[in-house]
Amino acid sequence: MAKVLLIEDEYAMRQMYATMLKTDGHEVLEAEQGMDGYSQAINNKPDLVFLDFRLPDTNGLAILKMLTENKDFNSPVVILTNYAGDVDTDAIKAAGATAILLKYEVTPSMLVEKTREFLGKK
Repeated sequence: MAKVLLIEDEYAMRQMYATMLKTDGHEVLEAEQGMDGYSQAINNKPDLVFLDFRLPDTNGLAILKMLTENKDFNSPVVILTNYAGDVDTDAIKAAGATAILLKYEVTPSMLVEKTREFLGKK
């Protein structure tokens, strides 16, 4: 299956998503900080990245821009957030996000379905 990178600072959320993705057969890479996630994305070339919008060291938009501006990176990036009102969806889409998902609406099994959808494996 696919290699998926989770850039998420909330440990419980990251573990819950990682467990479901691993159960579905995916290789899961994890990062708690944005810059660590960026490094993992560039070095490990995941097939898909789930990127939290609010991170301790930076925000998801900054990491998204860094990824999409890197000529060696071309994987889909999906923004995860709990703060729908605080997110500039136009700026996120303009920066190249594949989608924006609200964490409180996405169950772990739904994340697996979305992963398949984003990877083109329905």
